[in-house]
Amino acid sequence: MEKLIKIQGELKSPKNQRNQFGKYNYRSCEDILEAVKPLLIRENLLMNISDEMVEVGGRVYCKATVTVIDDDKSVESCGWAREAETQKGMADAQITGSSSSYARKYGLNAMYLIDDTKDDDFSNKHGKDEKSSYKKTDPIVPSDDPFEMETDRYLNHPLLPEVTKDYIRKNPWTPKLKKSLDEKIKELENEVTF
Repeated sequence: MEKLIKIQGELKSPKNQRNQFGKYNYRSCEDILEAVKPLLIRENLLMNISDEMVEVGGRVYCKATVTVIDDDKSVESCGWAREAETQKGMADAQITGSSSSYARKYGLNAMYLIDDTKDDDFSNKHGKDEKSSYKKTDPIVPSDDPFEMETDRYLNHPLLPEVTKDYIRKNPWTPKLKKSLDEKIKELENEVTF
C-alpha cells in the first residue's frame, strides 16, 4: 500500500501535551489523529478504529484495532492496554476510557510507525524515583538493532506479566532475551483459553 507508506514517512506528531506531575511531554491519541487526518484525506484513505474488551488470565484488556482502507485493500494494526482494576478518583467508565485511549494510541503508533520507546509517556515514573542500575557515566548509544526496536511489541503484550515487562525495561535487548520472551509467550498462550 504505497499511500500508507507515504503517510508513514511524512507523519509528524509532536509531543504537545505536558504532564506537570511527572514533568514530561507526550503525544496523545488525539494528537496523532489530528496529524494524520489531513494526510488520509489527501491520499483518499479511510481509517477506522474499533475497541474490543478481552479477558486474558482474569484481567480485562482493551484491544484497539486500527484499519486503513484503500478501495479493496486494507491494513490492520492493534494496540493493547490493560484496564486497571481500580483507579483512585476514577469511575469505571473513566478507567475503560483511559484504557481505550492508550490502546488506540499504541495501535496508531504501530500503524504509522511512531516510536514511543523514547517517549516519556512510555517510560515515565509519574513523579516516583525508582532505583536503577543506570549511571550518568554509562554511554547512551542509539541502536539500529531490530531486536531493540521490537521491545514495544513485548511491552504491550497482554499475556506478559508486569514483572516481565519491568525486566525488559531494565535490561539490554538481546537475541537471547527475545527468544526467551517468545518461549514465555508461547507457554502462556497454551495456558489461556478464550
